[in-house]
Amino acid sequence: MKLSKFTKLLTTIATLLCTEGYGQISPEEKGLNVISKDGSQAILTYLSSDWMEGREISSKGHANAADYLSSMFQLYGLQPIEKLYDPFAAIENMQYPKNRYFQNFGLLLLDKSNEQTLVITGKQGAASIVENFKFNTDFTTSDFIGHPFRSMSITAPIVFVGYGLTDTKNGYDDYKGIDVKGKVVLRLRGYPGHNDTTSIGYKKFKVERSNPYQYMNFEFDKNRYALEHGAVGCLEVNTLNESLIYQASNIFRYNLGPYESDTNPENEVNFLKMIIPLKDTMEKALAGFTISQRVANALLAASNFSILHFENSVKNSLKPASFEIKEQQVNLATKACWQLIGCKNILGVIKGEDTNQVVVVGAHYDHIGKYKGIIYNGADDNASGVAALLEIAKACRATGIKPKHTIVFAAWDAEEEGMFGSRHFLKNPLFNKIIANVNFDMISRNPAKDAKGTYCKVTYTAPMEYLKSNTERFINQHGLNLQVEYETDSKPSIGTDSDSFAEKNIPVLSFETGRHPDYHKPSDEASKCNLTKMTDIIRLGFLSVWEIANK
Repeated sequence: MKLSKFTKLLTTIATLLCTEGYGQISPEEKGLNVISKDGSQAILTYLSSDWMEGREISSKGHANAADYLSSMFQLYGLQPIEKLYDPFAAIENMQYPKNRYFQNFGLLLLDKSNEQTLVITGKQGAASIVENFKFNTDFTTSDFIGHPFRSMSITAPIVFVGYGLTDTKNGYDDYKGIDVKGKVVLRLRGYPGHNDTTSIGYKKFKVERSNPYQYMNFEFDKNRYALEHGAVGCLEVNTLNESLIYQASNIFRYNLGPYESDTNPENEVNFLKMIIPLKDTMEKALAGFTISQRVANALLAASNFSILHFENSVKNSLKPASFEIKEQQVNLATKACWQLIGCKNILGVIKGEDTNQVVVVGAHYDHIGKYKGIIYNGADDNASGVAALLEIAKACRATGIKPKHTIVFAAWDAEEEGMFGSRHFLKNPLFNKIIANVNFDMISRNPAKDAKGTYCKVTYTAPMEYLKSNTERFINQHGLNLQVEYETDSKPSIGTDSDSFAEKNIPVLSFETGRHPDYHKPSDEASKCNLTKMTDIIRLGFLSVWEIANK
């Protein structure tokens, strides 16, 4: 049958329209098409290679990682932030200089010092007696008072303050009716009844040593109570365990966490060092030490006061027995050895139609370095998260369109030290409004409960249930092989950089796959990563970021 020219024309147009319609690829599909297992593996493998030396802050490998990431941001077409400037950069006038991707900030690293002094001055009859004690024999730096933050010398009276507690909830206050302003407090570790599970005090306070976060926060709060009441120093006694035993000089082998060594690794592995942010003001802190029980008993002997009797009495009576120790003074001389550490967040931008509201996509790139030549590569923690960051940046560019909201990609620094990079970013705002944070930390391993190798944990801010429903929709629509466990809270706190945003009431969405036996060990290597699962999580992450940025 012959068709008229007009009919042929209509048929041709219809065919073209159909072909055009079916041949169109959505921006999301364009982005998904550039995310690959090979690409993710290449990034993860390089970042966790021995050349990066574990990416410890202030190390050569850490600087290599920062340069690599800024180069990748430039390669993927992310814009630098105009306000940023690296004072150490030699070249300033390139079109997109790598230094303009750096948000620099400083940290203070506290090295341990043995130059600490404790002297007790007292009277015995007509005589004045000055007794000097030896560091790491009768006194040492304290777990909970902390290593000295400042070099100073204090001479002051001593006040016994029981456990050093001010607990309005339980109606117990060791500071009630006693003046400690300008004085040094002598306190006990623990709380009334801490060593007797049948006591009234134990049942009322019940701070479990088996819960490390609860226990540490409880003990650290005592420093705040002392400072609020005006104390300038503190001597602490641990009656459950003579805590100075571990300072013995005849220790020939050390077993500390993942380390077994002939020498003490404490001064050589970064997460056992004291690091604080550089501020415009001096850090306020107590000066003080943990003292041996024999020194404490000697201080209290003239007052006819027994620590053992006090603990046995107060555990049920809950009646403090604070008093000033007469005719005795203490001289504390502390030495703090600080060094300034330069750190940098790596920041890149995809500008949206609205540049005032931004979505921040983040992953930390630092790790814990090396010890005695053994490298802690940090493949899962967190080269895997950085691989997600870069792949998602590439995918967002591949969509070919501007998102509605600006997207900021951030490789955070110093997360292992206390999430200092993300906190610095939020304290020094570069954008008017952050509408959400999407975070990736440890997304490539299979925990013990993940027999199928498909487990992923997604944490999001309540009550924003669309973050959960979006995740479920993306998994179903795109055939992602993931079994997701959801966790939600009004301010999620999971020990990674998303916490910094949650603290500021910024909605968060965080991806992880959980702890594993290689966490913070040299065995956290790229060869153990589940690249298939990691790539599916990256695809899910891209879809989530793109959806939020276009809401």
